This record gives sequence, C-alpha cells and structure tokens, in this order.
Amino acid sequence: MARNGLALPDEFSNFQTQKARKFVAETYSSDFTLTKRMKTLEDLFHERDSVKNEVESRLPNDENVEPLAEIPGIGRQTAVQILSMIVDINRFEDSEKFCSYFGMVPKSIIPAKP
Repeated sequence: MARNGLALPDEFSNFQTQKARKFVAETYSSDFTLTKRMKTLEDLFHERDSVKNEVESRLPNDENVEPLAEIPGIGRQTAVQILSMIVDINRFEDSEKFCSYFGMVPKSIIPAKP
C-alpha cells in the first residue's frame, strides 16, 4: 500500500484485526489487486482458525494439556500439538531421550550412560 502511495492510519496497520481488514476493504474497494490480496489474507486467517479448531478438538479433555500450557512460552495450542506428537510417553526410554526428541536439549550435553 505504501508503495502505491495509499495512506493507512496507524490504528489500522495490524491486519491481524478484522477492523483493519474491513477498513482496507471498504476504503480501497476499487483497487482490484489489493482487494484480491486482502481476500487471500482473509482465507489464510480462516484456514488458520480451522486448523487450530481441528487440532484442539482431538484432545479437548486431556488432563495433560493444561499443566503443559502453563509452562511459560507454551500456550494451549502448542500444548495440544506437543501431546499429539508424544502419542505414547512410554516409547521414550527416559527423560533425556524425550527431551532430545523435541530438541529441547542438545545431544552433546546429554550425559552418556555408563
């Protein structure tokens, strides 16, 4: 938009908000290319929400989701995804193998077993 000299107030600069997307769609409705790009962006947001809902629906009542989601930097969505990758915790020999699988601990600092 800036490249084409189109002004966008600061309050509408975050396209994560529907308010901003609606403003652009209404204000620049005659700009065909911009309208198509905003439609594509809207479709991507819908697809993101659909995937999020699908992932969350697979483990909606798992008692392990909430404690994992309370770890700083891990939200509910990430917790659900992590749990979906674990499948069966017993497939890991020990905690070091588990951490290594998720890349949480570099292999070089995992102590070798005697």
